[in-house]
Amino acid sequence: MSSTPADTARYNRFVADLFGMMAYGELSAFERFAADARYSPTLHDRAVLGRIAVVEFRHYELVNARLETRELIEQIQASDETTEVLRDRLKGALADDPRLASRLALWGRRLLGEALTQAQRVSYEHAFLGSLIGGEDTAEAKDLVSGLIAGLAENHSKRMTQLGLTG
Repeated sequence: MSSTPADTARYNRFVADLFGMMAYGELSAFERFAADARYSPTLHDRAVLGRIAVVEFRHYELVNARLETRELIEQIQASDETTEVLRDRLKGALADDPRLASRLALWGRRLLGEALTQAQRVSYEHAFLGSLIGGEDTAEAKDLVSGLIAGLAENHSKRMTQLGLTG
């Protein structure tokens, strides 16, 4: 399968937009964790959320500094360290104050909504996504996007269940 200069330009624009979306998401996560740290019930929790905010800002810097790099995406996706730390802190906070569950569940739904909105925006703005998976079929591209969105929702549901934040 050969690509034309127009295909290359569309692909490059897609990758630039994808990285832009990732940078926005990482910067937003940094801002959220930094702001949430201010309202932490303990100094230790404040420090933990601040440390996680720093990690998210480093992710932003990585995205901003290195475009079109598969290793970058894999590095950010493999950031299980912050996930485990945050999961442990959340479980501890929930054990101390079960009333936090409803607020945290709402916050989690908001984060999922933001992720889904961004995924849909990028997919709809770039109808050529289907060509990236081997065809020009827009139905195939829509199926891919639907699969990605379903995967996001499923992973979110698993995380929420692990934290005991589902009803």
